Amino acid sequence: MKKLLVCDVEGTIFQAKYKIDGTDYASTMWQPLAEALGPAAIEEELATHIKWENKEYDNYIDWVEATVKIHRKYGLRRDVFYSLINGAEYVDGVVEFFENLDRDVYVPVLVSGGFEELIKRAMIELNINYGYGACEYFFDEHDGKLSGFKLKPCDFEDKYHHVEKLFKRYKVHPKKDWVFVGDGKNDVHIARRAPLSFGINTHPELAKIVSHNFISFHQIHEELKKPFSATSDFITREEELLAENKALKAQLKELKNFLEIMEVGSSKREERLSEEIFSLRTTIKALKHQLNEVKAEYNEIKVLHSDYTTKPAKSLKDILSDGFKVAFIGFHADDSQFKYFDTLHDNLKMYSGFNKGVDFKHIKHYDFFFEYIDCMWHTVGFKLDEFRTNMPHSKLCRHGSIDMLENAIANIMIRHFVITG
Repeated sequence: MKKLLVCDVEGTIFQAKYKIDGTDYASTMWQPLAEALGPAAIEEELATHIKWENKEYDNYIDWVEATVKIHRKYGLRRDVFYSLINGAEYVDGVVEFFENLDRDVYVPVLVSGGFEELIKRAMIELNINYGYGACEYFFDEHDGKLSGFKLKPCDFEDKYHHVEKLFKRYKVHPKKDWVFVGDGKNDVHIARRAPLSFGINTHPELAKIVSHNFISFHQIHEELKKPFSATSDFITREEELLAENKALKAQLKELKNFLEIMEVGSSKREERLSEEIFSLRTTIKALKHQLNEVKAEYNEIKVLHSDYTTKPAKSLKDILSDGFKVAFIGFHADDSQFKYFDTLHDNLKMYSGFNKGVDFKHIKHYDFFFEYIDCMWHTVGFKLDEFRTNMPHSKLCRHGSIDMLENAIANIMIRHFVITG
C-alpha cells in the first residue's frame, strides 16, 4: 500500500523571495505581481493583507478575488505573469528530492492557495500527477491583458479536503499513511491532521505544529528513510478486528461452497452446517459492532469537569474564526441556548435534538461535533452512530449556564487540535 507525500507549493517547493513591508510572510507570486504592477498596486495588496488579518474577508476565496481585482485594475499582462511563473526558483534540494523519491512507496501531491500555472510547471518538471491550486488566469489574445480567472477553495482548511479525495484512491489510512510538507500559517490546519509533517523555513505558527522543522529538502529525504511510525493502539486493535472479520468471512464462504456440492442424504449434517453458518454470521455481526465501538471510543474526546469551569485560553468565536467547522446537536430550536449558539458564528452549525427528521449528511464536512446528550431524543442519537466511528466528537452534559457550555466547547477544541491562545 502506498503513502501520500503532500507538499505546499509557494515557499515550500518554490522560493518565496519577496515580502511587502507590513505583511506577515513572503510569497513566490502574489506579492511579486504587486511589485511588478507598481507602488499603487503594492499599497492595495498590503491593504488586503491587513483586511485578512482583521478577519474582514469571509473566506480565503474572497481575499483572492480582491487581489485579482487589483491585477485587472493595473493591467496585468501575460508576459509579466509568465515571467514570474518561469522565473520562480526551487527551494534547495527540491529537484534532487523528487528525482530520488521512491515512487513505489510515495505518491507526491501538490496543494496550494496559489496559481494553477505554477503548480502545472512543477508537476511537469518534477514528474507529479496530482496538483490542486486556488486560482487560474486567462489573458486576452489581442492585447495580452488579464481577461478572466477561475477560483476554487484550496487553502487553509480547504487544503485537506482536496487531499482527502485521494485517500480512497490509494487506500490511505487518514491517521497514519501520509506526510505533509509546508512553510506557512495557511498550512497549520492540514499539518494538524497529518500523521507526519515537516516544515521548510517554517513560519512560527506552523513550527509549533509540525513534527520536524528543516531548511532543505535534503533533510526531508534523510528523514523519510526512517521507519514510518505514525501508529496507535487504536489502529492496532482495528487491524486485528478487521483481520479476524476477514478470516471468518473466508471460513463462511468455504462452508457455503461445501454445503452446495455435498450430496444430499444426511439431514443432520446439513442442519449442523446451517447452524455453523448462522453462528459465523452472528459472530461477524458482533465483530462489526465491536469494531464500530472501538472506533467510536477512539474518536470520542472525553469531557472534564474543569472544561466547564475554566476560562479557555482562546475564545470559541476566535477558534471558529480560525477556520474550524463545528456541528452541535441538542436543544429545541426555540430554546435560548440554541438561539445563542445558532447566531454565534457561521462555522458553528446547530441541529435541533428534537427533530426526528433531521438530516446529518453534511456533518461529515465538519472538523468536530458535540452531542448535548441530555437534550436530544434517542432516535436522533442513533442517527449519529456512523459519524461517531469516523469523526472526533464529545458528549456534553446539562449545565444551566451558557457560559459554562461555551467554555467546555472551546477547551475541548483547544485540547484536541492543540490550539494556542
